[in-house]
Amino acid sequence: MSVPANPSVGGPSEEGPAKKGSTKKSHVELWLSITLILILLLMAAPFIMSFAGAFVADVSNCQGGMQIRSPCLLQGNDVSQTLTTMIYMGYLGFITVPFGEFLLAIWAVVAFVVGLSRWRRRRQAV
Repeated sequence: MSVPANPSVGGPSEEGPAKKGSTKKSHVELWLSITLILILLLMAAPFIMSFAGAFVADVSNCQGGMQIRSPCLLQGNDVSQTLTTMIYMGYLGFITVPFGEFLLAIWAVVAFVVGLSRWRRRRQAV
């Protein structure tokens, strides 16, 4: 029965070029993932606000469609103007969606360049 060598004691180690590149690889993937999520949140934020305002108005039994009529009481406070503003936030999507599409195009180009450079590095290593 053989006992595997302990790398911390002096046995074989996996600290080669592949191991060193993996930490850099994970940072790039993490950066790309975070930026993608932020871009998608930027695009969806006006719609999330609009739906949240409509949901709160519906749960509070406030009357009105796009404009909530006063008084709309929530925990003793009139929130009709706030809910109306939240519902109208959906129109901000006319700005954020095209801007988000532009940012997604830039993100896709960066992701393609990163993927291509990694592919070329792996190909040269073989």
